[in-house]
Amino acid sequence: MPGAATGVIRYLTPKRSAMKKPIKLLLIAVFTVGAVVWFRADRGGQPDQKLVHHVDAMCDIAAHHTDKPKRGLKKMFGYLGKQAPEMMRLFGELLVEIESIPDDARHDERARKAARRFHKHAERCEAPMQKFWSAVEADPEASEIAQRGFERFGRTLEILFGGKSVNDLLPLQL
Repeated sequence: MPGAATGVIRYLTPKRSAMKKPIKLLLIAVFTVGAVVWFRADRGGQPDQKLVHHVDAMCDIAAHHTDKPKRGLKKMFGYLGKQAPEMMRLFGELLVEIESIPDDARHDERARKAARRFHKHAERCEAPMQKFWSAVEADPEASEIAQRGFERFGRTLEILFGGKSVNDLLPLQL
């Protein structure tokens, strides 16, 4: 599905212009981690089936913390800190699984199946995430925490990728 990743990231992105670049970096990371987690939850099954459980968990954090965004950010960052390695592993497993299918038609169908699973959960999460990020933006203390976290993460990626911005390395146009 061309452009599917862009759509998912756009609905998760808060509207605040000052936070746009750091949030873009975080959302790329969250999407990647979310995709990986979605494919590898501990409940068995295919990597994509496992990964959606992590997407759901992050959505639950957002949904339950719209009235306390600072606490929600700490939980979200904590969840990602704890679960990101598994999510990345699951995403890698999914990619290898799909790319190892020799038949092009079967390859494409498996990728589409994974995309449908992911998008079903991501679409359900759109409204709670928008509400959560609006609450974060409206709370000066939570907004400052988010801004610092996004900037720090962005710096980490820029350092790791040799000073190039993530936008220079990825074909995504956000």
